[in-house]
Amino acid sequence: MSARPTFRPYDTRPEASRAAAEYIAQCLRTTSGQVSLALSGGSSPSDTYRALLDLDVPWDRLWIVWVDERCVPHTHADSNVRAARTTFLNDAPIDESRILEPPTTSANDPEGAAQTYQNRLHEALGARFSITVAVMGMGDDGHTASLFPGSEFRDLPGDVAHTLAPPSSPVLNRLTLTLNALDRAQHAVYLVFGDDKTEHVQRVSDGGACPEVPAACVTPHTSNVWFVDTKAAPRVR
Repeated sequence: MSARPTFRPYDTRPEASRAAAEYIAQCLRTTSGQVSLALSGGSSPSDTYRALLDLDVPWDRLWIVWVDERCVPHTHADSNVRAARTTFLNDAPIDESRILEPPTTSANDPEGAAQTYQNRLHEALGARFSITVAVMGMGDDGHTASLFPGSEFRDLPGDVAHTLAPPSSPVLNRLTLTLNALDRAQHAVYLVFGDDKTEHVQRVSDGGACPEVPAACVTPHTSNVWFVDTKAAPRVR
């Protein structure tokens, strides 16, 4: 079974971000045993990540992984690892060994980096790992993770793959969880803000948007909740 998208619109981005953090914390807290949180980059999740520091999160049994990463060193301004570190991880009460960063890499061997990260996830979480909560976003082209429209993203093998961003992107080479891994997630939490996302949000809400809108193609098991502001979803209720 897979969960259909549901939408929670809020008047403002801060309201949506706080509500998303509370939902993430609840999902982690009410899941027994080891739990995992997969992080996305970009500006959309930053307020949600910071809010987690003030909530009841089971840090002692939590694993942190990444939905995707740009093939740059972790000190680079475009690094998703750097963004998460500076936003909240450096202040979170979590053991460093439970933070599974994608390998720092240049564009020299992204295929090898993808395999290395997949091996690390399998070693820590198991060969058929299931992410507890995947924090997702959506670009103004409808992409999510580093799964881009017009590419063969639905056919990517394994759990981690090398993909290429569109030529307009400042960093072309990416590492990303594949749909194989994302579809095994228990919960997907989308954070989508701004009127440049309205058309794609409406298409996802109406159904039938996959594969033209990759964000519509992720099918987690238990819940698929989109936290949006009213600019992104003026007609979604």
